[in-house]
Amino acid sequence: MKTIEQALSRKRVFEVNNFACMQHADHVRAYVRPTEIHPWSKLPKEIQLIFKVAFISVCHQFNWDFLQSRLANNLLSNDINIISRLSEISTRDISDWLSDYPKQDRVRAKERAKILRDVGKTLTDKFHADERYFYQKCSGAKLGTGEFREIMDSFLGYRTDLLRKKTNVLTHDLEKEGIINFSDPENIEPAIDYHIMRVYLRTGRVTVAADSAKEFLTGAPRPRPALVKQLRMAVAEAEKMTAYYANLSVADLNYIEWQIGRGLCTNSAPVCQTNAMPSTLPTDVAQLCRDTCPYIGSCHSHVTHHELILLEEPNFISKDY
Repeated sequence: MKTIEQALSRKRVFEVNNFACMQHADHVRAYVRPTEIHPWSKLPKEIQLIFKVAFISVCHQFNWDFLQSRLANNLLSNDINIISRLSEISTRDISDWLSDYPKQDRVRAKERAKILRDVGKTLTDKFHADERYFYQKCSGAKLGTGEFREIMDSFLGYRTDLLRKKTNVLTHDLEKEGIINFSDPENIEPAIDYHIMRVYLRTGRVTVAADSAKEFLTGAPRPRPALVKQLRMAVAEAEKMTAYYANLSVADLNYIEWQIGRGLCTNSAPVCQTNAMPSTLPTDVAQLCRDTCPYIGSCHSHVTHHELILLEEPNFISKDY
């Protein structure tokens, strides 16, 4: 058997199963995106944009809904200048705002405060602390040419990930919530996190081409960053293919599969084994289900290769995803 070093020297450690992508697309093509209304939806779009940039810059290894709600409560009051407030956020602020989060080891207040202060400083230094100017720059930037990515690379929280997961998920939210109408939305890229990696491995849309890599996807060992990068790239390719076959936008499919991974295809209790559907699944995704995972009829770990249910996302702690 090849060593992991030999596997990583191969052109591809992971392969995309095109036919499996087509099969799974059938189960989600009926999805209809609902109109999204949030506490910030009526604020000026330039404020919504800055809030999203700040929130997503620190949303890693943390519950999305919890963090977004807390930052909204503390950054969007009428008497707050959001750029000034971001520039002065302290470690104590983050600790206080997240004091009742059940997993305190994930708060990492110093790290998140530094990233948020950088958002405020960058908006001040590079965009003249001008909310409208920043909005005009972002809304006029194209995705396919890399213009929008270059703007977001100005921020510490966005430029460190080679595959730009946070920049991609930001474009998803901006497009879905109507904050920015990009001129080329067809160039929105997948945002691959650990939930989505797990779903694609188990469903068989991404397969492990090197046996030596499998040990890094079971039992939660810590893999090399190069292995994680290759997996994320393969999953992104498979997601774009699935979205194409399903006639869905990448943003919509990414959201559906993130919800499936977070709520149904979990590490410890996948719903295909427990038959216990979570009550927290959003209504729009729940409509794709019939009291079980929507992929159950095509999922390789359920139908043909039961051992795939043992595959988990790499145990890799990162401030990028």
